[in-house]
Parts: sequence; structure tokens; C-alpha cells
Amino acid sequence: MKTITEIREELFNLLEVFHLPIYLQGSMNESEIYPELFITYFIPEVDDVEHFDNEPFLTSYTIEVAVYGNDIDRVDELASQIKTLLKSGDFNFVISGDVQSDVQTHLGIMQRFIKLA
Repeated sequence: MKTITEIREELFNLLEVFHLPIYLQGSMNESEIYPELFITYFIPEVDDVEHFDNEPFLTSYTIEVAVYGNDIDRVDELASQIKTLLKSGDFNFVISGDVQSDVQTHLGIMQRFIKLA
């Protein structure tokens, strides 16, 4: 069984291949200058799904990864690349959709994954 810290490190190790800033979702504010293209993450749910002798041995981690940028074609392309990369790392794709940005200059796509560990 992995900890949330280990899951986060695994996620970062995969995403660092893009050489883009990675932020915790919601940690930026409107007064900051947004990069042209960047990634955010959020782990909203951690559930123990299997137990043995009253101890968890399998945990489900829900991970949301969003891509924001000022060029929708680049955002779409990067979101597709992230989906492929995370699936290769045993992150199970669940759903994707538009996500609101705090600034009018940027668009976002959020993807949700489940990681069992």
C-alpha cells in the first residue's frame, strides 16, 4: 500500500517530462501572472477499498490533473499526451471536461484518474 505522498511523487515523476510548472489546483490567484501553459493537480479522494484482518491493503486514489493555457490547441494536445502517459503509469482514466480558469486569458481541461495502490 502506498501513501498519498508516494502517489504524488509518482505523478510528479511522470509529469516532469513536459518541463512545465505544476501547481496544486486552486493555489494560484488572479494577481499572479499565469504561465502560457501549465499543469495543476488535486487529490480529492482517498479510499481504502480492500481490507485483510481489519487493515487496509488496497487504496483508491482519485487524482485530477488539469491543463491550462492561452492556446486551446496546445491545451488539447497536452491533455491528450498526459492521458496517454498516466495510463502507461497505471493511472486509470475516468473522465475529462472543461474547467474554469480564474483569468479570462486561459482555458482549461481537467482529467480524472484513479490509481489503485
